Amino acid sequence: MSEHPELERVALANVAYKHDIGAGQLERVVELESGWDTTAQNPTSGAAGIVQFMPATAKRLGTSTDAILSLTFAEQCDLVDRYLRGVRHPIGDDVYLAFAYPDAVGAPDDRVIGKTGGAIWKQNAGWRSSDNGDVTAGSIRAYFLRAKSWTAKKRTSPIGLGGVLVIALCLFALRSRRT
Repeated sequence: MSEHPELERVALANVAYKHDIGAGQLERVVELESGWDTTAQNPTSGAAGIVQFMPATAKRLGTSTDAILSLTFAEQCDLVDRYLRGVRHPIGDDVYLAFAYPDAVGAPDDRVIGKTGGAIWKQNAGWRSSDNGDVTAGSIRAYFLRAKSWTAKKRTSPIGLGGVLVIALCLFALRSRRT
């Protein structure tokens, strides 16, 4: 986390606005995946950055996970924006799925993503259904809803959401004038 979390929230809010998704949901994805740490890296999968881009995803975006780790928060937000352009829309409330398993955006809750005992199931215990069965689109959504409740309590901004929105509107107005 930088010394200016409100600016990071504005950068995320700008990305959320462009893709018609909830800024709070995008913030919670970042909290859940990286704890707002631009240098976060999963030692098992190699995923890196604020939303934990997998190496293959980074390559599709024309970069690498090593390069992502050297980017600022704002630069990683630009990469998140570019990534989201390639995700099925509308994303709606499937913001976490857009990053965790983009092919499941909009899928019915019972769509199986990972069979019991398979790689996805082993690597993502939190995604498993309540009976420890298959990983489904619905069980991943349930995981995010559970995680949303604890991440919402964990992070606060000294200027509050109203202040963030004012800053976001000012940045949007400045950006609009340049174009």
